[in-house]
Amino acid sequence: MTKPKISIIIPVYNCKKYLGRCIDSVIMQTFNDIEIVCVNDGSTDASSQVLEEYAKRDSRIRIIHQENSGAGCARNAGLDIAQGEYIQFVDGDDYFDIDFVKKLYGKISATDSCIAFCNYRMFDDKTNKTLHVSNLPDFFEHSDKTFSLKDYPDEFFQITDPNVWKGMWKLSFIKKNGIRFSATKSVNDVFFVYASLVAADKIVFFDEVLCHYRSNISNSVTTKNMEENFKNTFIVYSDLYKYLVGKNLSNICKKTFRRRLYDSLEYYFCKLENRNDIKRTFSMILKYANLLQAKRIRMYIIWKFRISIFLKSFKQTDKIS
Repeated sequence: MTKPKISIIIPVYNCKKYLGRCIDSVIMQTFNDIEIVCVNDGSTDASSQVLEEYAKRDSRIRIIHQENSGAGCARNAGLDIAQGEYIQFVDGDDYFDIDFVKKLYGKISATDSCIAFCNYRMFDDKTNKTLHVSNLPDFFEHSDKTFSLKDYPDEFFQITDPNVWKGMWKLSFIKKNGIRFSATKSVNDVFFVYASLVAADKIVFFDEVLCHYRSNISNSVTTKNMEENFKNTFIVYSDLYKYLVGKNLSNICKKTFRRRLYDSLEYYFCKLENRNDIKRTFSMILKYANLLQAKRIRMYIIWKFRISIFLKSFKQTDKIS
């Protein structure tokens, strides 16, 4: 049996409402030499039935059922059985443009790169309003050629955010480097994305919006337990730092690493509106920062958040008065 060129892995958890559009956007790709690995991560709604119906209609769909373990573990389960030369990921509540696979495959294969990325659109689930369109940072000068860590050591993690669904990876490269997703319920794609970036000798960027990320979903893990999100952020970045140490890259990546860690924590901090939650943030930072072995980076994060929390608390007080 001929192996597919691309394996597309879809972690699925309680997203029946959106799952049809997601799978439709995959099976209708103009590049059709694909397999679709759907991992039902213990869904309690009718997502499983939706998957089974699609599998009856399209033989390229393979389904794994597992107990609820989070999107990271679900993607790892998909990786374990993926047969394609390249892999892609899409969450069950998001969707691709029809040429997404064709365009990224054309770019990654033509340049013999380990990784290819594109831009994406973030939209509000309730209003369908576009909230954000990703783009390349001003310092980036490799939009038409390959690049790697050596080209941007101080800004490397600022080139792209850690969203796995906007990329394509060479599967042999991932397996050779033993790169996996984190088992945390949130922040589980950070390690995979940035560990693969620093390990890659060639990365290529395709400067078009090709995928669409749904935001403001009520059952999203990023909106539920804020303390768990802070804790998971430190767990994952601690693992990433250990990986950098093992690769003798911790000094080279120190500046870009600490900026990305702060930005990841700030992402959750910005969602807080309650004054008590804002004040609690500093105790959470102190509590979980010790998970990070790098003392200077740990102190930098604590110092930065001491200022951020003061300023936000001041603004909240100003609103009340």
